[in-house]
Amino acid sequence: MAMDVYDVYQKSLEKESKYQEAIQTYLSKREAKDQGFAGLLPRVELRGSYEKVYQKKKVDSQTSESSADYYQEHYEVKLLQPLFDAEKMALFRKGKREALQAEIELELARQELRLRVVEAFFEALYAQDSLRAYEAQKKATFEFMDQAKKSFEIGTVTANDVYDAESRYELVSVKVMQAEIDLELKRKALEVLTGDPVDFIQPLRSTIKLLPPQPATLKTWLDQAATSNLEVQIQNFSTEIASAELDYNRAGHYPRLEFTASANLDDQSGTMSSFEETGPGQRTNDSYVGLMLTVPIFEGGYVQSKVREAKHAQAASHQKLDDVRKESIEKAREGFINTVVGAKKIETLYSAVTSSQESLRASKLGYGVGVRTAVDVLNAQEQLSSSIRERAKTIYDSIIFSLKLKASVGTLSDEDIMQLRAYTDYSNAPVNNTSF
Repeated sequence: MAMDVYDVYQKSLEKESKYQEAIQTYLSKREAKDQGFAGLLPRVELRGSYEKVYQKKKVDSQTSESSADYYQEHYEVKLLQPLFDAEKMALFRKGKREALQAEIELELARQELRLRVVEAFFEALYAQDSLRAYEAQKKATFEFMDQAKKSFEIGTVTANDVYDAESRYELVSVKVMQAEIDLELKRKALEVLTGDPVDFIQPLRSTIKLLPPQPATLKTWLDQAATSNLEVQIQNFSTEIASAELDYNRAGHYPRLEFTASANLDDQSGTMSSFEETGPGQRTNDSYVGLMLTVPIFEGGYVQSKVREAKHAQAASHQKLDDVRKESIEKAREGFINTVVGAKKIETLYSAVTSSQESLRASKLGYGVGVRTAVDVLNAQEQLSSSIRERAKTIYDSIIFSLKLKASVGTLSDEDIMQLRAYTDYSNAPVNNTSF
């Protein structure tokens, strides 16, 4: 199956295990909001019991004792509504922050998937391009070796020319075999992402011009990375969650006020005394409405300890936020510089490939008239192969850096991956178009 980078990305959204894990983690964490809100809602309880009661009774002024046994049922419905509970309010605020953080974590997981797909795709594409370049070099070397052997037979070249060509042919044959292995491994890496075999990777167009970052000023990107980077946003929520945790622990000192209402039913069957006299049963209904105030007084220093623990955790969270912000700024700086330099390097390497082609042509002509050696021709072939591979790698690395730059400010989207199709060559046949 032939795939471009967006095809790989679409399939990986459904099949890639790490992203699927992130989805389930998000679904789990977002429940924190509902759990926190539930603590502010009324709580209704239903209790019931059914008992067999055996009773003996003796009065000191009497010589006899009485006994009784009977069945007793008890039912209670109770309503409790928090009116003031600082702990539950803190849990509610914490739950909301955790749910919002989970959304950003899921977007970060999707952004990381985009980068994993692009990197794996271009690694495979570079392996495919390298194999093409080595195969073209191998073919050209074989043709030169065959020509050298025929020329040696008629005495126009020396045996050294033949030996040089044969040696170079063997070396490039080994490189072809290694390139085949590398390509197979890179394709397997893509299969891990897509869950489907990848037989051919759609190459990019032969001529690509990358635009510099917009906006074109580094400071703009650095400022945006300091606030909009997804990891910075996640850590911002972590500091807010730590603050809510501190509020929750401090609330252990505060009183709690609840509205309560209950209805009780006690049903007691007729009693049997020791004199085998049956007494009447009784049924009692009670209803209560009121306020319940709970004032914590002393818990052995537990609350104070939890408050100190939460303060230290909050301070650590703020320190981590500073570190994450610095890292995001450096990622933006690296992405910006490499994108700008990469665009310039690509233009230079296009010229380098053209120069290598002209050098090879001149070396062949010079060899034909005796002013260049076989080694000169073979070196020119190798230089052309190297230039083609270096150009391809620079193009792919520059595209990746441009996407990492967007990721560093939290703006990398599916649309950016789709736009890579504009660079793709959709000519049908997976053939070797590299020629020497």
